[in-house]
Amino acid sequence: MEGGVNDNLEAVIALPLQDSHGQILEAKAVVDTGFSACLSLPPVLMEDLKPPAAGDGEAVLADDSQAAFDMYGVTVLWDGQSMYVER
Repeated sequence: MEGGVNDNLEAVIALPLQDSHGQILEAKAVVDTGFSACLSLPPVLMEDLKPPAAGDGEAVLADDSQAAFDMYGVTVLWDGQSMYVER
């Protein structure tokens, strides 16, 4: 995979995602070196993908507060492999 650096000096890659009809949509993703198994997508992209709901989740934020969020299932094309992820 190849990527680049955005205006905020963050490492970014093109991340292909598959919508509910099998069409591929490409999102710009910031590479998080502290990745903890979750992928956060913007609401406008979620509207385009229309992924199936997969439950509710909670996260601890940097200020130690907690936030609730909806979880969905999304198919990610990662390094040529199709991976269904529920997060």
